Amino acid sequence: MQKLRATPENLARLFYIYAYSRGKFVLSSGKVSSYYLNGKEVILSARGLYLSTRLLLERIFASPPRPEAVGGLSFGAAPLAAAVSAFSCFPEYRSFLSSFIVRKEAKAHGTRSRVEGPFYRGIQAVVVDDVLTTGASVLSAARAVEEAGGRVDRIYVLVDRREGGGETVERAGYRLESLFTRRDLERLDRRLRQKYPVFCNGL
Repeated sequence: MQKLRATPENLARLFYIYAYSRGKFVLSSGKVSSYYLNGKEVILSARGLYLSTRLLLERIFASPPRPEAVGGLSFGAAPLAAAVSAFSCFPEYRSFLSSFIVRKEAKAHGTRSRVEGPFYRGIQAVVVDDVLTTGASVLSAARAVEEAGGRVDRIYVLVDRREGGGETVERAGYRLESLFTRRDLERLDRRLRQKYPVFCNGL
């Protein structure tokens, strides 16, 4: 069986094949876009989740401080956070990161907490997500973590649509890293359309 190479280019190819659609779409922000990225089609697949997890761990451990937990807003970040937590136990990492999920709204019963998982005040955490557009989702997650007493300085996304979200996140005081951007997908699209014009035009 061919070994999966964990590179941003290979992950971008999976996004292009399975998650990238051209047309007219209304985004969660209310904006109309000429393309749509359904990241769940990739991160809920075996290859996509494997590549995403490996690449996120490389980035997370590339610079200090090492976090103690990884999580994000439900439900897009859930598979990423859980997989990063599990893979962090591998011998090459041995960091044993816990994972957490941030609810969109606090529970109306029990602890009434927005943050679910092994979590304590003072924990050093990073926030992850699949697609960044406006930055609202990752900022909501980061602020919920901080309101619960955790610390967040970095946010990681698989793909940045480059529609202002990155600048918004950094203005809020967080460091943002993406594995690839919309421009990488557009380059793939142009190359394929030049090489296979008949196929790409749907004829």
